[in-house]
Formats: sequence, C-alpha cells, structure tokens
Amino acid sequence: MTVTARTQTQLFDQARIAAFVSEALRADVVIVTLHGGKALCPAFDPLIDALRQRKAAGERAPYLHIQPMGGDEESILLAREHSDGIADGTWEDLYRYFNYGGPINVQRAL
Repeated sequence: MTVTARTQTQLFDQARIAAFVSEALRADVVIVTLHGGKALCPAFDPLIDALRQRKAAGERAPYLHIQPMGGDEESILLAREHSDGIADGTWEDLYRYFNYGGPINVQRAL
C-alpha cells in the first residue's frame, strides 16, 4: 500500500493542485481531512469537480472519504455531501476509526 499526503502549504499554486488531483484520481482511496472547511484545502473544489466528471462519464473514480475535524460545521456538511459510504454506513465507521486515531484504528479503517 502506498500512502501519499499533502498539506495546504504544499498546494500553493495551480500546477501543484493539478498534480495532486491527477495523483488522487489514480488512487484507490482518497482521504481528505478538513479542519476549517474547504478554504483551507486549495485542491478541494478541483478534486470534487474531477471526481464528479469521472463518475458522470462512467469512469473509475477513487473512493472518497472526507474526515471533518474539530467539530467544524462546514467540514461536516461537505463530508456528508461528497463522501462515499454515507448511505450504507461505511462513512460513519471510517469516521469513528480515524477520529479515535492510533495505528490499530487506522489499520482497521484501511
């Protein structure tokens, strides 16, 4: 398993955002941790747009999990609107594992 992570400060221009979105679209799973809403994740809108385009075209898209942090209302709403697994309860399970933290919970989530 390969894990790639990016922070807000690493996504400082359109070229880096485009590279991140391209890499994310090749992944099996994309986990976005939001604390402070999408304004603090410069790649959020481009990523969501790219995922929507893929799904609308019937192409493969990675599983998306948005993990809201710190009780931020906007992040919770974005997670419920855009994350996969809402209808079948998978999102809730993943949310709890990541929220509790630690290597065992992350392993169980993955």
